[in-house]
Amino acid sequence: MEQLIKHPPWCRRVNCSTTGRHASLPLQADNADDLIGIEVTLVQLDAQGLTLVRPDAQPLTLVELSFTEDGVTTTFTVPERQVRTLEGVLNQLVNA
Repeated sequence: MEQLIKHPPWCRRVNCSTTGRHASLPLQADNADDLIGIEVTLVQLDAQGLTLVRPDAQPLTLVELSFTEDGVTTTFTVPERQVRTLEGVLNQLVNA
């Protein structure tokens, strides 16, 4: 029997069953005078990208990084573990 994945605490609870994903509110990671706009959204879905999953399925947490320059937005979807690795690498570079 299938059931809905529980909403993560950060989920906006908007269109989860129709989009097949839970999403946080997007956070701005830029300042008004920056050359590139950066927006970060936390997303959770199962391996097939569906909201209805087997009870034993593990949800997949991803981070959407959206970069906007001259009105053009490019979005990269990255697994949470890779974002944590990137965080460590950036921290090393900035604090070197």
